[in-house]
Parts: sequence; structure tokens; C-alpha cells
Amino acid sequence: MTGTITMRLFGLITALAITVSLLNPASAAELQLLPRIVVDGDVITLGHLFGDMGEAGEIVVARSPEPGKRITITVASIHRAVRDQGLAWMPLRGLKRITVNRPGRRIPNFEIETAIRHALAGDIRGDGLSITLANRNQALFVATDAAPGLEVENISYDARTGRFAASLVAAAGTVHETRAEFSGRAIETVELPVLSRAMKKGEIIGDGDIEWVDWQAKRIPRDAITDVADLVGQAARRSLRPDVPLRARDVGEPIVVAKGSAVRLVYRTPIMVLTAGGRALEDGAMGAIIRIRNSKTKVVVEARVDSPNILIVTGSTFLALN
Repeated sequence: MTGTITMRLFGLITALAITVSLLNPASAAELQLLPRIVVDGDVITLGHLFGDMGEAGEIVVARSPEPGKRITITVASIHRAVRDQGLAWMPLRGLKRITVNRPGRRIPNFEIETAIRHALAGDIRGDGLSITLANRNQALFVATDAAPGLEVENISYDARTGRFAASLVAAAGTVHETRAEFSGRAIETVELPVLSRAMKKGEIIGDGDIEWVDWQAKRIPRDAITDVADLVGQAARRSLRPDVPLRARDVGEPIVVAKGSAVRLVYRTPIMVLTAGGRALEDGAMGAIIRIRNSKTKVVVEARVDSPNILIVTGSTFLALN
């Protein structure tokens, strides 16, 4: 009788062992951690750590790290989870913890800056905003299969200092919703026409010499030139640097009569034309009234520049021609 019971008990134990082996394929051989552990979900299971383990592989060991990050798990916690499944696993001597990586899709900084710029659009008076993140290395990752989309939930902005603090959310309203805090400076800018190259005094500014740049609104001179029409065809009144705002006093009409040059004074009436030689006492642009010394009488008169080195005398000034 005792022998019969013993045989039946042995058969039952053998059947259970076979069942466990079928449910846990890894139990038939020694378990080994995978050489590289990567998860793409919200939890870490025994299957992520050891590979195919049947139903036991679905056992959750820990929560996954945020997308694009990594965490460490102690070997002791893994050992307990394996032991609770009735499996045998002996970790390598000295192994205390393992690293688990979770891939993610990084949202580019320019998308973050664009979202912040749009959120502040109603608070600025200039043409735009120059956004500078306080930490350019700060990253916002979302799950690799997360829906696109980035929103600013809350933002505070100090117009005096330009500093902001913003709460952003990616993939809002989905299971992959991710939040992050960003701070930095938002500087109001104005688009200005500037020189694309250095220019010497007297050079004429052409269309190809001009480019547009965003300039900090607070640093723009009050008399800065903002209309390209006020630059094209003008002459540099001094040496000018590129990529900086130009003031009204930096440019002027091109000089057609140079100071010290010999000129011809002309006085016209319906019945006669009087001319005399002279020398310019100052530079003159087209249409400008400048002082001329009569070469013969040495009398100084005022005349209007009509063309290069030709000046028109008007009114009683003609008496000084002879």
C-alpha cells in the first residue's frame, strides 16, 4: 500500500514539473540575463531581462524609465521575482545591478523654441522674438510611437528682463503624454536692413549690398534706418561696418561736387547765359546748395549743384560772377 502511494506521488510531482517546464521554457535550462536590455513600454518584465520565459516572462519587475532615459535595477529584486516563479537563477558573482534603456524620440530644440515663441506672440511689440533656452542640453523625449504635437500649457514672461518659464506637454491627451519645464530668455527683435559688407566713405549702396537681420529691439538706435528705400542709391558718409544698424547720419546723397574741385558757375535768363569759374568750398550732392569761391573776383557765392562740377547761380548772386 505504501509503495503504491509513493509511486502515485512521484507521478504527480513529475507531471507538475513537466507542466512548469512547458509554461516556463527557460526553466529547463539555466537563466541568463540578456546582454543588452531595452524596453519600449511602461513596465519592465522578466521577459525583457531574460528573453522567452513563457507566462513567467509577463511578470512585472519595475516601471520603465521615461523615454530616452535609463534606470538601474538591483539584482536582488530580479532574483526575488525569479524565485517567486519557482525558477532557479544564480547571478554572476559581484553583479549588484543592471541598466535598462528605453529609446525615445527627441523633440528638437527649434520645435520647443517655436512653441514658446507662439505662446508669447501676444506679449510683444516687435517683429519677432529671439528665444534662448537656459539649458541648451536639456532634452524632451517622447515614446517612439507617440503622436506628434507640442503645446505650451503655462508660461510666465517678464518683459523687462526677457526671462520666461514654460510648462510644455507633448502628445497631449494620449497614453504617451509627456511634460517638461523649460526656462530662458525671450528678446523682442525688429527686422532691419544692414550692409552685407564693409563700405568705404563715398561708396554707393546697391541692392546687393543689403541683407535683413533680426536685431534686439532695445538696442536699436532711435534714428536707425528701417526702410531699404532709404539706403539704396545712397553714399556712405564714412566707413561703415556690416551687420549693424545704420543711422540716418551714416548715409546721404552721393557727392557729385567734391570740396576743392574746380567748378563752373552758370547763370541763365531767357536772353542770356553767364558763366564763371570757381572752386568748391564744400562737398555737394545733386541739388544741394553749397558755397563756391569765384576764381576771378574771389567772392564767395552760393549755388545749386546741377550736375557734376556744374552749379546754377540764382537771384542777385549772378553779380558776383564778374
